[in-house]
Amino acid sequence: MLSTIPDTPGAAKAAALLGLRVAQDNCRVIPNNLGEPLNLCAVQRMADLERSVD
Repeated sequence: MLSTIPDTPGAAKAAALLGLRVAQDNCRVIPNNLGEPLNLCAVQRMADLERSVD
C-alpha cells in the first residue's frame, strides 16, 4: 500500500475494510519529487474473524 506517512494509519483502517492488514513493520519510505515522502507497506489478507476496524 502506498500512502503519505501521516495518512498511513487511516489507510490501514481503509485496507481493513477490504480484508487487508498492513504490515507496519514491513514499510519503507519512498522519496519522490512531488512533495512529502511516501510510505510503501506490504499488505496481507486477513481471516474473516480478524476483519474489524477500531
